[in-house]
Amino acid sequence: MSVPPVPPVDTTGAGAVFVGLFLAAILPGGPAVAALDLALHGATLSATGLGVNTAPRARTG
Repeated sequence: MSVPPVPPVDTTGAGAVFVGLFLAAILPGGPAVAALDLALHGATLSATGLGVNTAPRARTG
């Protein structure tokens, strides 16, 4: 029996971390590249540090 895949769902808050860090770095007048780098790094840590970054995957077999 084949089960369709479950689409990934952000359960870590990585999106909120990205937006928050980006705004915190860019609003005081910081360079955009540095703000993006900081935001991406923080969001990556949020998504991988908690060990849960997607909805449960569909079982096959």
